[in-house]
Amino acid sequence: MLVDIDFNKEEETAELTFQVESFKDERDAKLAIAIVTTFCGDFALDPELETEEFADILEQVKSKDKTKFTFLINEDGIEVELGED
Repeated sequence: MLVDIDFNKEEETAELTFQVESFKDERDAKLAIAIVTTFCGDFALDPELETEEFADILEQVKSKDKTKFTFLINEDGIEVELGED
């Protein structure tokens, strides 16, 4: 799985960018959720991101013909941003 991680200590933010092509099955989604949850722990967040919710995000990204998406994580919460393609 390809994931680009940008952790900014000064701004106290993390950006996790996933490539859509990396997701072949449900196991890949579960691994991505584990990665997101791990980074959320650094900000005392509990995202409670379920496999179905992640699948919905992935479908949204695909329906807009994007090849990547980013989880923006900071102390205020989590946001999903679609790639620039």
